[in-house]
Amino acid sequence: MNLTSAELPRHIAVLSVQGSFDGATYGQILVEGEQLVTRGARVLILDLTECEYMSSAGLMTLTLLWKRMRALQRAENDAAWETQNVLARAGVLGYRRQLILAGARPDVLRVLNLAGMPAYIEMYPDVPAALAALES
Repeated sequence: MNLTSAELPRHIAVLSVQGSFDGATYGQILVEGEQLVTRGARVLILDLTECEYMSSAGLMTLTLLWKRMRALQRAENDAAWETQNVLARAGVLGYRRQLILAGARPDVLRVLNLAGMPAYIEMYPDVPAALAALES
C-alpha cells in the first residue's frame, strides 16, 4: 500500500490510497487523514482510484474519519458568535468540514454501497468531480 497526500488551497486535502485498504493498512490511512485534518484541512478527499480492495477495517476507518469531521463541524457550529467571528476573520472558516470519497473502483464501490456509506459520505467518480461539486 502506498499513500500520497496533497494540500490544496482553501483548506482542501487529497489523500490517495494505492493498493489494499484493509487490516494491515488502515492505521496508516487513519493517521495520515488525522494529520491532514490537524494541519487545517476542512475537506478531506480520499482518492480511491488506485485502491484495489477494501475490507471492514477500511470501512471502520472511513467511519472514524467521517465522525471526526462531523464532531469538528458541530463544535464550530456550537461555538459562541464571538469565536465564530474570530475564526472567520482569521480565514479558517470556509467549506463545511467533510469527508469525500472519489474514484472508487467497481469492487470497492460495491463494498461501500453494501455498507451504506453513500447515506452519509459524499462520493464522486473522480477528484476533479469532487472539487467541482465543492464549488457548486
